[in-house]
Amino acid sequence: MALSRALYALPVVLPLAVMVRVLATMTVVPGPFINDAHLRGRYTLQNGTSVPILKGLYRVPGLDDALTQVAITFCQLIFDDDPRMWWQCVVFIADYAGLTALWMLESLRNANRGTFFQT
Repeated sequence: MALSRALYALPVVLPLAVMVRVLATMTVVPGPFINDAHLRGRYTLQNGTSVPILKGLYRVPGLDDALTQVAITFCQLIFDDDPRMWWQCVVFIADYAGLTALWMLESLRNANRGTFFQT
């Protein structure tokens, strides 16, 4: 019984494994860039234009710090400054959409009633 359920879940789990692998490899590359822009408080484009970064939106230090770094990462989608990082952001959003879709499909199963996975 458990083996048949596992085999039915295989088409859902295999893409998830690929997505997690891609997400894990993509977090390493922009790290120094994000930290540099966060410390300076400004995002500088390749043409020299400098964009200020809002660091205190909610006035909660841990939350504001995390949101600032996420905003710096996704500046590439707005400014299209570095094509390689632009594609990296697009791939991240596509993978996240896939993970969200899998989570939503799993929440429909009767086995997840009353649990964290029921959305």
